[in-house]
Amino acid sequence: MDPNISSQPIQPVGPMVQPPVTQAVQPTPVVQNLTPQNPQPAVSPNIPSRATYRLSAVLIDGGVVLGLWSAVCLLMAFIFNVHIAIKDANTSPLITVYSLVGGIVNVVYFSYFHAHDGATPGKKVYGLRVVAINTSSKLTYAKSLLRELVKAGIGMVPIIGGLLNLANGGLVVFSKTKQGIHDSLVKSQVIEVGKPLSLWKQLLLYLLLISFWAVSVLILIVFIFSIGPK
Repeated sequence: MDPNISSQPIQPVGPMVQPPVTQAVQPTPVVQNLTPQNPQPAVSPNIPSRATYRLSAVLIDGGVVLGLWSAVCLLMAFIFNVHIAIKDANTSPLITVYSLVGGIVNVVYFSYFHAHDGATPGKKVYGLRVVAINTSSKLTYAKSLLRELVKAGIGMVPIIGGLLNLANGGLVVFSKTKQGIHDSLVKSQVIEVGKPLSLWKQLLLYLLLISFWAVSVLILIVFIFSIGPK
């Protein structure tokens, strides 16, 4: 045997074994608490209208309705060539007809503007809007008409109509939601959606309104009571 050959056993040649790879441990992400420490209570977007704003808006709308009523009565007087004698003013059936016309003009005026624009011209002056309760949606024409019919009908109830009107006004002034009987029945509410006009603009508007009222009353007295055959 050759002495230069080592007597140690020959290791078999094989594939090199790689040491196991140890994966790095990822740190656990910290989840922040997004819940506010002092959560604020939810606030309703609907702010009930102040009674003073509603009363002021009614005065403006009442003047507009008076003017429209005068125009319709004058037109009827010219078309049918009728008049009301001063001495018969309390008993003339035309008084009843003209009163009925005034009621129709009033109901149509408020029903149309509340359904079409959400507010009458008077309410727009004070930043008010009529909406379905707990929403910002306008009333449908049917609900708007029903609302006005109920409001008009309250005062027509025999004997207690005046008391019902007073109670209805009390609800508008003192109730938390400022809803009258007519509002509760159709589930509507008058809310504030903007600021009223400045004070000097309101004063100017009322001066124009008073002049408008005076002209309207003059038309009714001079023409309605004198037009037509004597």
